[in-house]
Amino acid sequence: MATLSVKRGPEPVEFAADSLALGRMLSALLLLPYAGTLVITAGSNGLHKVGSKHYTGEAIDLRVHNLPDPEAVRQLLIAQLGVKFSVLRRDPGTTNDHLHLQVRKGGTYP
Repeated sequence: MATLSVKRGPEPVEFAADSLALGRMLSALLLLPYAGTLVITAGSNGLHKVGSKHYTGEAIDLRVHNLPDPEAVRQLLIAQLGVKFSVLRRDPGTTNDHLHLQVRKGGTYP
């Protein structure tokens, strides 16, 4: 199972909005059949576009530069979370490269 951590630094990770979706995403991360450490870099903290699911507790971001194979982790998360969620790779090849987990656009959870 994965080890779960949160980003350290001057902008702490926050979860200002609680939701069943947030609980589902966190439990999926903890139960993921992955032997490494997964680092959450954003919950409701940070700057996101207007209407972002981050602000409703329905999205989180994961660091990928520490992962040997980000696509393999993305595929594991897709399988673990199921059809009500999207797992997207954002900004690949940049310093902001991350996985974005969220309730599928236009959908609800549960």
